[in-house]
Amino acid sequence: SLVGCGKVGVTILYYLKEHHKIVGVYDPDQKAQQRALKTLGVGKPVPYPEFVKTSDAVFIATPDEMILNASNRIRKYLDKNVLLVHFSGWLPAEILPRARGSLRAAVHPFATFPKLVIPPPRPAYPLFVQGGRKALDRVDRIFRGKNFKVSRIGKKDKARYHLMGVMSSNFLV
Repeated sequence: SLVGCGKVGVTILYYLKEHHKIVGVYDPDQKAQQRALKTLGVGKPVPYPEFVKTSDAVFIATPDEMILNASNRIRKYLDKNVLLVHFSGWLPAEILPRARGSLRAAVHPFATFPKLVIPPPRPAYPLFVQGGRKALDRVDRIFRGKNFKVSRIGKKDKARYHLMGVMSSNFLV
């Protein structure tokens, strides 16, 4: 499932839908949510509590300052062993509250997303991932394939990798 239907989340889940079922999407912006439902082939909207309860993984693709709020809303519906992931470049997986034995990970797509282009014109997205061992094993299985190149990094390295991306991309532009 996807919470936050912007460019990053929809693009990444577009590739994941090739081998995984997308159960539901949510965004407070109804236009963004409708675009994501159509793009990801989800069909009709599924109520928020229902899609969180039936998901093996919930991806939070909100702005950094909204991650904690989104994860707190999700928390009460999580079951044991659900993978909870955010896409922040500098925030660690541990920003996500521990809930009912769920697993936490941070996945930083090392790419720019200037607009939503489906299918994205990229051979593979490099992803820097951080979190607990069980969570990262699950992330490896989810992102296995030709569309992603997964590299594990430590919690202390996240800020450095994020800064490297900002310096090499944002400042260059």
